[in-house]
Amino acid sequence: MTSSAKNTLWHGALIEGATATLWTFDAGRTTGPTQTETLPDNTIIAGDSSYTIAVPCPVTPDALPSNGSQRVLPTATQASPRDRLTWARVAAIGFQSLNHEWDGILCLPGDDTTYWVHLSAKEIVSFQGCATPHLARTLNAGTTPDTEAAEQTMSRPANLAAQIHTAQVSQNANALLGHLLGAEIAATRPYWLGQEVALIGTTPITEAYASILNAQHVPIIRADGAKMVEKGFQILNAL
Repeated sequence: MTSSAKNTLWHGALIEGATATLWTFDAGRTTGPTQTETLPDNTIIAGDSSYTIAVPCPVTPDALPSNGSQRVLPTATQASPRDRLTWARVAAIGFQSLNHEWDGILCLPGDDTTYWVHLSAKEIVSFQGCATPHLARTLNAGTTPDTEAAEQTMSRPANLAAQIHTAQVSQNANALLGHLLGAEIAATRPYWLGQEVALIGTTPITEAYASILNAQHVPIIRADGAKMVEKGFQILNAL
């Protein structure tokens, strides 16, 4: 048994870009998430790491490699399209543990990246990351997507740059968000078309994804991102 499994005080950290989000677990009591610049000892780290495993791979690893006083969740890697699944794997672990027979797609919006993850037979089959949240924040997009703008970009994704320009000139922040999400939905059609999608997240843009997916009549279920992460870290700590 690892030292963190013996200790009643331990932590879980999601690292996305330069941001670390920390959960603290102490004798069954959970606090967080909170933002931090430094990671305490006895932390399970879920970020981009040198420990990797190629897909298809189990959603939940058999064990966690140690890095001094910390343990690391291996990064799932994919050759084509080239991608790396980091922090979102924790939420996937939590969701799969509560939905043992799930065969479908997870949509996991983050602060910078949204991941579309295909789960089947308790394995990560493939995944696709999209930079939409980062672009939306950088371009000062709105929070409620214009579904007509999304439809325009879905039908002609090659016009995205021009459509963004038009939305900026018109000072229509919600149209801008609609165009960005329309491009992503068009690009990820192989994931959501004909599939059941679990939308997992707590970031503000999560509701925007729900609006666009509902407009496309995609069957979705909702799951609380923070709760899935908490459950995922608890499972990892027990390894």
